[in-house]
Amino acid sequence: MKKLALCVLLATASSVVMAENYIEVDFSFIDREFLGEDTDASIFNGKYYFNAIDNTKGPLAEAGFLTQSSEVSLNYGTASREDSENDRTWGVAGRYVSDDGVIVGVNYINAGYNDIYTGYNAGYNTQTILDSGYLEVGKYLTDYSSLTLSYSTNQNDDEGDQYRSNTIAVRYNHLFLMEGDTSIKLTAKYGYTSFDDYVDDYVEDFDDYVEEYDGGHTNIFDVNGDYYFNRQLSVGLGLSTYETRYADTVIKYKLSTNYYINDNISVYASYAFSDFDFDEEYAGDPDDVSTIIAGFNVRF
Repeated sequence: MKKLALCVLLATASSVVMAENYIEVDFSFIDREFLGEDTDASIFNGKYYFNAIDNTKGPLAEAGFLTQSSEVSLNYGTASREDSENDRTWGVAGRYVSDDGVIVGVNYINAGYNDIYTGYNAGYNTQTILDSGYLEVGKYLTDYSSLTLSYSTNQNDDEGDQYRSNTIAVRYNHLFLMEGDTSIKLTAKYGYTSFDDYVDDYVEDFDDYVEEYDGGHTNIFDVNGDYYFNRQLSVGLGLSTYETRYADTVIKYKLSTNYYINDNISVYASYAFSDFDFDEEYAGDPDDVSTIIAGFNVRF
C-alpha cells in the first residue's frame, strides 16, 4: 500500500498543470473521552491543489469538491494521554481527478504510542504501531455529485501481536443548490469491515498464556447532511452505526458548524457522541465516547 500511494502521488504531481493552484492549511484541536480516559490532540494538515480555487459555484466550504482538482496533502498530529507518551500520527495522501471526472485517491497513515504501566508493572512500557492504507476510485457523475468505491486496511502491531481489519465502502456525495445562496450537502456511505483472527501470546509468571480472538465482520452505515444558510455558514448533522470487537452496537451522533470569515479563512467546530453496547467482558466500563473538535482553515 505504501508503494501504491507513492506511485499515485508521483503520477498526480507529474500530470497536472502547476501554473494555477492554491494551498490550504488546517489546524484542529481535539478533546476525546473514552473508557474514562481523556485525550487531547492537535493535528496539522497541509493540502496543495493543482487547480485554481473557484468560489463562484456554491458554498465556500465546498470549493475543493466543486473545483474537481487533483491534490496532495500531508498531516501530522500529537496527542496527550495520562497513561501513554510519544503519541503521534503522520500521513500522506493524494487524489487525481482527470478532465472527464475520473477519481483515483490514496492515503497512508502511521500512528504510534507507548503505554505506561504503573503499580505492579511500573516502569514497563509497550509500543503500539498502527498502519492504515486507503485506495479510492470513482467518478464525478455531475458537476455537483460523485460516487466512489474504496478499500482500506488497518494493521495493529502491539509488541509483536498483529491483527488486521479490511473495509470495502461505497460513498455518494451530492450538493443540492437551492434558492439564493442556500444549499444542502448530502454524504451517504455503506461499508463492510472484516476482522482477521489473531492470537495474543505472551509469558506471565514464566507460564505460557495464549488467548485467541475470533475474527468477524460488521456493516457500517454513515449519513451526513450540511445545511448552508449562505456561502459562509453551515450547520451539519450526522448519524453512524457499526460494530467493533468489544461492542455489539455503536451508534454515533454528530453536530457540526463551519463559518467563513472571508473567502479564505474559516473556523469550525463539532461535537460527536457515541453510544457503545459493550460485550460482557467490558460491561463495567463507561458506555459512551464524546469528542469535541475545533479548528481553523486558511487558503492562499
